[in-house]
Amino acid sequence: MSIFRWTFLTLSLFSTALLGQQAPAGQNAVVPGAIRIDPPTLHSIGVRWYVEGDDNGDAVCTLAYRAEGAETWLQGQPLLRVNRETVDRDFDSYGTNSGIYTVGNLLAGSVLFLQPDTDYQIRLQLSDPDGGQGEFTETVRTRAVPYAPPPRRTLHVYPPDFSGARQEPAFATVQSAFDGARPGDLLLLYPGDHAGGVALATSGTATAPITIRGVGQARLVGPADGVNLALDDRAHVFVEELVLSGGRMAIRAQRARYLTVRGCTIEDVKFGLYNDRAESTHWYIADNTITGIDEHWVPRNQDDAAETGINVFGRGHVVEYNRISRFWDCLAIADFGRPPGGIEGIDRHCVAIDFNNNDLARARDDLLETDFGSHNIRVWDNRLFNGHMGCSVQPLYGGPVYFVGNAIYGFIASPFKLHNWPAGILLFNNTSIGSGKAFGSAPLWQNATFRNNLFLGAEDNYSMESGSPDSRTSLDYNGWSRQSNDPGRFIKFTDDGTLTGASQFRFATLADFYAGTGNGEHSIEVDIGVFEQAAYPEAGVSYEPEAVDLQLRDGAGPVDAGVVLANITRQVNGAAPDMGAYERGAPLPHFGPRPRPLETVVEEWVDEAGDAFVLRQNAPNPFNSSTVLAFELAADGGIELVVYNMAGQQQAVLVQGWRRAGAYRVQWDGRDDEGRPLASGAYVVLLQAGGQVQERVLMLVR
Repeated sequence: MSIFRWTFLTLSLFSTALLGQQAPAGQNAVVPGAIRIDPPTLHSIGVRWYVEGDDNGDAVCTLAYRAEGAETWLQGQPLLRVNRETVDRDFDSYGTNSGIYTVGNLLAGSVLFLQPDTDYQIRLQLSDPDGGQGEFTETVRTRAVPYAPPPRRTLHVYPPDFSGARQEPAFATVQSAFDGARPGDLLLLYPGDHAGGVALATSGTATAPITIRGVGQARLVGPADGVNLALDDRAHVFVEELVLSGGRMAIRAQRARYLTVRGCTIEDVKFGLYNDRAESTHWYIADNTITGIDEHWVPRNQDDAAETGINVFGRGHVVEYNRISRFWDCLAIADFGRPPGGIEGIDRHCVAIDFNNNDLARARDDLLETDFGSHNIRVWDNRLFNGHMGCSVQPLYGGPVYFVGNAIYGFIASPFKLHNWPAGILLFNNTSIGSGKAFGSAPLWQNATFRNNLFLGAEDNYSMESGSPDSRTSLDYNGWSRQSNDPGRFIKFTDDGTLTGASQFRFATLADFYAGTGNGEHSIEVDIGVFEQAAYPEAGVSYEPEAVDLQLRDGAGPVDAGVVLANITRQVNGAAPDMGAYERGAPLPHFGPRPRPLETVVEEWVDEAGDAFVLRQNAPNPFNSSTVLAFELAADGGIELVVYNMAGQQQAVLVQGWRRAGAYRVQWDGRDDEGRPLASGAYVVLLQAGGQVQERVLMLVR
């Protein structure tokens, strides 16, 4: 059954449920209802299974997955039971509705760390000890990395002071080129300053997108208090290699769909990219450098402050490998307010958002926000330095939100802001070190699970001062720093939503914490010495990431002290996973914009022959000064040819982008992404295209 047909079928089922065929009041047995497969992203697939009944909330749904053609099913995290939690109790989300918000009755969850453009089978098995069950299997294809195909026509846009020869059709302004654009066009902006404040009036199509690309230092200069580039209501547009400077907002793209912004520099703005409308879908924002107007990130005040580097809302967005700094908030889900209700509203909730491998710094407020997300928000492998708060979740409308493998350093208040009764928070394998408490948040978070995290703070205070009024919340296998000079002042935890009521508890040890709450049985105490190179930060001082090494020392307490988590644990180098963001001995993630293909690589299209996907062995091999790699593509599409060392660390991008079918030869001189000669040794080259992967081992001898 196709995704389209299933979506139509479940819409009908869900309509029936809303029109009165609901479980009787007080029913503990589960009644399966509509299933939503969220828009797949490059590396994730999210699902939602709506149900009736199960008033006691003990229904469970396992998730298994496998690549198409594989025999073995892999276990994912079970779907999170979202059971009509009340959210937004403290304020009214900017006046969008009245009263508190009650989330839906469903189970939701994601598979993470998948390959792009690949078919996966997803199997769900729903059961309830009180009665009721269901099973569902579907094949879902992850999204391909978007690359612009060759243009049907090129429009050449020249700045006023351009003095060289001009190609036709030539345009004197960006707006005049926009006015004449049609699907399949490439608008090529030549080096120099171009007048901004422009709006594109035409959309591209899936097979003929419109591409806006800068050459050299092509610079679009925005109006002082306006929008530099308006893409409202546009679809299938690429913006690449362009400098957008000044103006209040660099790119506004309300309701835009299939927008790609790649390799751009955005500078001197209050907003970088902005959309706060639910109609927006399928953005790909990658490898950009975005810098706001803020000269300082402390003190925390809004006087002349920038706003947000990237604001997204909608479904199916990927924001990865960007460097964002000097804003109030660096990266955020937009302040949309409460999700719309009713049957139409279900498909307008903010779901299936991926924030990964971004480098975020110098935020007056939050380095990263997932506020106003609903379900299947995924945040992994980001580096966050120098901010008032690390990550914000205030509120979250049911969840889950996944925080996995993030490194947070130099925050003042707390690594995670869990305010306004958010529900559905999963924190796995994060490392955080701040100048205040290791963890301090309003004691209002619901339905949360913390595993394999390291929480460290410098202030003479409680390590954790917070709490959860939800018996489903579970904290274990975490590392906590002891901060207070008072031996009895370690953890302050409450389960009634206050820090002053009768349910306020103080614990002197983790053993006391476990005895009093059932949390933390396998947790440990840690200090700053567990890291290779780190010191406790001072409040308001800026730290350079290169001066801090948050990898664990050999033999440190968090090494092998974690627990294996299905689909979350990516590598185990010892008896058990390590706590924290970085498994000892594993390659570190890449943060911020990725290297572009080497200019010294010589690529040649040989002929159209190519009815198979093939990467041939390089020749010569071993090689000294250079070698040739030959490959064949059976279909047009995006490809990547990348060299890695034997530890899995990327060394050189040889080819990246859209290529037509055929046979190719690539000559490589053995240099890395920085142009430095690689050392002698064995390397692996990977060719990826259309969900297929082939590899060869190269031997370099100097």
